[in-house]
Amino acid sequence: MTQKISFNEEQKYLNQYSGLIFDMDGTLIDSMPYHTKAWIQVAREHGFEINPDDIYRLSGKSSLEIAQMYKNQNQP
Repeated sequence: MTQKISFNEEQKYLNQYSGLIFDMDGTLIDSMPYHTKAWIQVAREHGFEINPDDIYRLSGKSSLEIAQMYKNQNQP
């Protein structure tokens, strides 16, 4: 369960840091090969195959969108 905190509490929490790093996919590391391998492994565990090129084409889509796409294609 997520606890809601006030803006002032949030500011106190963030002030303890001198900076933050946001990794927008591919900025610091190229995680796409690992992401693709994970999708292939999960698909096999559920009885179907995924073409790695399809995952690269779907880059930027959420995991939910990708899963729904495969579900709509009558994958198991």
